[in-house]
Amino acid sequence: MKKKILGIFVCMLLIATALPVAGTINGNKPELKKENYTGAKESLITTDIDWWHMFRHDPGNTGCSSSKAPNTNELTWQENIGEEIYTGVPVVVENKLYISTNWYYTIEPPEPPPLETSNIQKPFPQEKPRSLSKIFEAMNAQEGEYFGGVYCLDADTGTPLWDYPMSAPNDPVVINGKVYVTDSDYYSYYSSLYCLDAETGAYNWQETIDGWVTSSTIVADEKIYLGCLDIYGYYGTFHCFDLNGSSLWTYPMPTYEFMLYTAPAVCEGRVYFFTIDIYSYYDSNLYCLDAETGQYLWSKPISSLWYWWFGSSSPVCADGKVFAVDFDLYSYFGQLKCFNAVTGSSLWSYPIGLSSSTPAFCDNSVYITDTDLYSYNSWIYRINATSGTLIWKAPLPGYSYFFASASPVVADNMIYIAPSDFYYYSSDDIYCLDADDGGIIWSYSLDYPTLSSPSIANGRVYVPDLMGNIYAFGEANEPPSTPSIDGEVSGKAGKPYEYTFNSVDPDGEDVYYFIYWGDGIMEPWNGPHPSGGEVTISHTWEEKGTYNISAKAKDIYGAESDWGILEVTMPKNQISSVLTITLFLERPIQRFPLLARIFYLICSNENTFLV
Repeated sequence: MKKKILGIFVCMLLIATALPVAGTINGNKPELKKENYTGAKESLITTDIDWWHMFRHDPGNTGCSSSKAPNTNELTWQENIGEEIYTGVPVVVENKLYISTNWYYTIEPPEPPPLETSNIQKPFPQEKPRSLSKIFEAMNAQEGEYFGGVYCLDADTGTPLWDYPMSAPNDPVVINGKVYVTDSDYYSYYSSLYCLDAETGAYNWQETIDGWVTSSTIVADEKIYLGCLDIYGYYGTFHCFDLNGSSLWTYPMPTYEFMLYTAPAVCEGRVYFFTIDIYSYYDSNLYCLDAETGQYLWSKPISSLWYWWFGSSSPVCADGKVFAVDFDLYSYFGQLKCFNAVTGSSLWSYPIGLSSSTPAFCDNSVYITDTDLYSYNSWIYRINATSGTLIWKAPLPGYSYFFASASPVVADNMIYIAPSDFYYYSSDDIYCLDADDGGIIWSYSLDYPTLSSPSIANGRVYVPDLMGNIYAFGEANEPPSTPSIDGEVSGKAGKPYEYTFNSVDPDGEDVYYFIYWGDGIMEPWNGPHPSGGEVTISHTWEEKGTYNISAKAKDIYGAESDWGILEVTMPKNQISSVLTITLFLERPIQRFPLLARIFYLICSNENTFLV
């Protein structure tokens, strides 16, 4: 009777698990799955890949990545999505690139002062501010002709994977396998917050928002933050949602004050954002709220005409500081200001020209671009974030009026910037600069101008242009060689044996080893180790039998080799049928502890459960 029950039990386990388990016992290549994203920076086992999850990389808008970055203008791939891309910034997560087309906006900027005039006589611009109705009339101008949405491409090849049609989507955030993005309705002036599946683009849910979302979406500490405009009430609101779309709190801004073309920043339990006053035209404020409750904490006056236009500056927060760009419309001089993130007290300010760029913060330095309206030269600065002193200042080549798209991003001691001429959209170059002195390392001319800024992830730089082309720069990353495995091929069960693994990465990068010993024991991504260096690891097989050691190598960018396999034999003796079954079903039994208890009870001569 016991044998019959045992036979039935084994058949049940075989149906459920025998095929994958048998493949592993026989030493075939084990199927591995990557861990899901669980924090602000995604990690593949022990290899960190710093993905670009949102508008300026992180909730603080630092524009700084710990990723390796390319020092060459080698074009890895170029792909056109079939629609125009306005201010959409590439978001790169888990080797997928996500980008929104953003809204179509037809209002022309005010006339600049004549280039031949070196002395400016009166404030610029010289016209009255447009009404909200005029702003939204311009936003509606291309309805029926323009079709936008969110697009997903393979970040390694540029192959289109999926798209989700929308009218005026803002920059998405990708986190925990979900895409969070807002879209605004041209006719109702209302918006929706969407959640899509990051892998397939499938619709998960949406929540209606009363008003027009006028900021990039930022996610921090499992909360969604965004700014909104009530077109009927002429005031803005700031919203916080959880990751299921439930509203947590709303902060009403003063009448005539709202966010436009600027993103919030979130750090250490506080959220910061800029507003613009529609009637004073350029007077605005930097607000600080409690990120958990929405309670007002402090605000500071900040003046900038450019919060009205594409590429408006956003606050940056990091290391207990908040950085903001200010501009005096009457003197034509600006300042980069640094505030205490908790109290709002001024720490320092540094004089600059006119700037609409969002600074980058990296390695205790702030990087900012400007245009001198007296000399018409454009500059990039590196400033010490603690003292506010200048480290260096370098000219940006060949351009003036970098008003639309001059926000630098930083990685691997290099700065990347894709400037655009604010008035005529005439510049179409991306530059890579040396972070040590601002010198040009490389440049590349895009097919069309860009209103976006670059993103950096996994050794590549990505940037779109206005006509829907997306460019990926960086040398092609070759995977390491198949690991060699050296050591004893015959031995005695219960005795430790040493095995040496060796893999060479063509790019000379460090490598990690994933090792499966054939007995249910694994070494998950051991490393990093120097390319071509021998790595010795010992292992003991507790039972007699034949096992396949399987090993593969992965470089720091995640490129994986093929599997190397070495067969090892522990001399066999006669093994009971129960022991044979136990070895064969070892892993599924470990996965199902209740079945393990039942199995051992059946196989035992005692009427007790064995643990």
